[in-house]
Amino acid sequence: AEAAAVREWEEKERAVREREDLASRLAEVAAETAVAAANLERVQKDAAEAAAEAQTKRADEAESWPNWATFSALKVGRKPFEAAKLHPEPSHDLPDLFKHVVSDDKNGTEPKESAGRSSPGPTFLTDLLGNKRLPIHERAHLIPESDECRKHWIPVIKWMCGRCEISDKQARMLLYGFTEDSKMENHSNITCRMWNYVAMAQQGYVFDTDPLVMLLPDLDWDLQLQWNGEEYGCYVFGRKAEVYGWIDAEREAGSHMKSVTKEGVPKVLATFSQALVALSAALCHKECPTVVEKKCCGPLREQLAKLSTLPVPELDPNQVGELQFLRVSFGPCEELLKGGAAARQREGAAHPAPHPVLLSARACNAWFNYLYQEHRNQIWEADAAAPTHFAAAVLLPSCRDLCDIPDCDLCRKIISRSDDGWMLNVEATDRRQTSDLI
Repeated sequence: AEAAAVREWEEKERAVREREDLASRLAEVAAETAVAAANLERVQKDAAEAAAEAQTKRADEAESWPNWATFSALKVGRKPFEAAKLHPEPSHDLPDLFKHVVSDDKNGTEPKESAGRSSPGPTFLTDLLGNKRLPIHERAHLIPESDECRKHWIPVIKWMCGRCEISDKQARMLLYGFTEDSKMENHSNITCRMWNYVAMAQQGYVFDTDPLVMLLPDLDWDLQLQWNGEEYGCYVFGRKAEVYGWIDAEREAGSHMKSVTKEGVPKVLATFSQALVALSAALCHKECPTVVEKKCCGPLREQLAKLSTLPVPELDPNQVGELQFLRVSFGPCEELLKGGAAARQREGAAHPAPHPVLLSARACNAWFNYLYQEHRNQIWEADAAAPTHFAAAVLLPSCRDLCDIPDCDLCRKIISRSDDGWMLNVEATDRRQTSDLI
């Protein structure tokens, strides 16, 4: 009986301790839940404040450029188009800047040291708007330095060489600095020339990831094809108002840019329409390889090849009103004019001129991307026939379009891996390295 009483007492004590332990654990869980709820509330509050701040910033950026023309000032016109052959036929001679590679017998020669090699990193002291160099600025390469992307620019290079009708081997020599028989690359290739770069803020986004800006040379198409380093003016078209704020790092007009009225714009758009037809025909040619990658490039080319008229931009008089247009002035590219590798911008000089044909080629990307995202029926007769799973559409691929991990040194320096893929991340990059990019 005494043993039974002891056992009963022990069971009661154990039950009391278990209840106390359970109550203690419940109290701890309640405290942890309260802390988690407080943290969640704080995170939600911070996220809401960040979203509100971002919205205010976007509104401020748009308000900073209230009268600057965007793509909304344009309407879609049509030009006759035939992709079954190069149309129109090249009528210009071989530009001087390609003659060091392309020989008279059309067999091509290996680049010589006397042709002048460019360092792989030309230095800019200002951006294209004339603003002083800042850490946020980067070198936008017009022809990508990515080995995989570069080869898809061969038709453009062959078109730029005009009636010379260079071979694929010679075009590859220009793009890579070597041929299939000579795999050692040197810096005589044109992708590291100063005229293949534009210094600008946010270039990785507005030029590559989601083309949002057109840089349209104020230069006749024939003069663009014969360009050899001369200075020229260039109109800047942002797809939306905030784009101007993104590319203007100082949020103010630079020393080499100005607003102009609409008088010169129709001529510039007509010239760009010529470039659109010529470059689209060269890239949609039936013998041109179809590109398959992350952006709508191959399907776009295939659809354009079926069209008899090409959608081109025209000024919409009903939308212009009192809008102002942004025009920048590029200085001469001394690397070409002096026949050597002047890979540094002079103090006080305007941004050295990039090749105008390459700017026009990049502008094609922004125009077709705009049509794909907002006026798809201008390319595909029915929206249902258009591929909709791409975020952007381009005529020519740029870095990161064809590979998950970029094979371009510049891109590797300014991007980091995220859950959404390769995204521009200047903050995650050493500031000195980012500044060195230009």
